[in-house]
Amino acid sequence: MQKTIAGAKALGLGVLLCSCGEAIGPEVLPDAILLPDLVPITVEAPELVSPERQLNIRFTYKNQGEATAPASGIHRVLLSSDRQESLDDAIVGTVDAQALGPGATASAEVSYGIPGEFTEGAYFVIVVLDATRLVEESIEGNNAASATTGTAIKRGPDLRVVLFTVRTAIGTWYGTRGFYIETRFTVANNGTADAPDGYRYNHYLSQDSVLSADDIGTGGGCCYRVGRMAITEGYYYNHDRIEPGTYWEILRVMPKDTVSTPELDPSDNVRRAIVTIPSLN
Repeated sequence: MQKTIAGAKALGLGVLLCSCGEAIGPEVLPDAILLPDLVPITVEAPELVSPERQLNIRFTYKNQGEATAPASGIHRVLLSSDRQESLDDAIVGTVDAQALGPGATASAEVSYGIPGEFTEGAYFVIVVLDATRLVEESIEGNNAASATTGTAIKRGPDLRVVLFTVRTAIGTWYGTRGFYIETRFTVANNGTADAPDGYRYNHYLSQDSVLSADDIGTGGGCCYRVGRMAITEGYYYNHDRIEPGTYWEILRVMPKDTVSTPELDPSDNVRRAIVTIPSLN
């Protein structure tokens, strides 16, 4: 009797045929082995960090395989002079692996205190999942990834406004009635290197606390010495530019040359205070 092989295959059966064309029985096939597959998704690292400061790294990863990845082994974070994992890379942290089901994602963070004697230069942060190779995966060659931008290890200044006061008043100067804004501030350097040319500053009046392009610039200067109080005054004789009302006075400071002297943390360079601009009427 003639049997069709296609029909048997459609049912998931293997067939053996004798010379006369008769099917004599199903072939037993082994079950498919389902394995996990860990892959990095993102690696986040700062663009600049100094020796004697913390290097904070965050990464996310996914199990794109068909089985749960067990909580075995570790994930390793490296600091490399290139984007390639190698034996001379510095290990800056490890994370214990956690069980991760198929399609699931996870994230982890590593903080590394950079030694003072660490060699300054350009580096890349690399994350290696299952670095000890304890997890059997369907693909073993996709466990490493680097941050999209490099990380410079370099000493630098870190300016911060430590004193900031603002006042406004009405008066007469040179026979003309007007109002003025007086600002007093002191800038400190909390970094690991000097700001060799001092700092520059700018003042703005804003309708809100967010510094934006439509704010009114009221002055600026350069190049003041760090640690010394600066006193600035702006005089206004009419309301052509500044209407009476309540504003945010915003002060921003920065190194004179931010290219040759990049700052470690510019996020604390801005101070704000609410001021009232009086009417001259």
